[in-house]
Amino acid sequence: MYYDSSEKLVSTFVKKGNQYYFIEDNIEKVGSIINLDKCNFRFESGHKMEDDKITEIQRLLSAQKIYYEISKVENNTYYFICRVNLHVNCGTGKFIKIK
Repeated sequence: MYYDSSEKLVSTFVKKGNQYYFIEDNIEKVGSIINLDKCNFRFESGHKMEDDKITEIQRLLSAQKIYYEISKVENNTYYFICRVNLHVNCGTGKFIKIK
């Protein structure tokens, strides 16, 4: 996953069905992908971020139930809008599917 505001890779995960697997603090963790409708979904990890390791904006965003809206698909690239609600977005970027 890449955000448009960053040149670096933001997150890497493996999707299997409605679950995703990711590495955090050198530990493999699992989360769920909640489909909201045809082009919208939300990640739920069940893991709370440690407050001392995140910024104030990350703390505020983690309290929200943000979701991703797929706005365009080109080959293996899925462009998204990260939304807090219908009127407020918190970023744009892309998911790149690798095999």
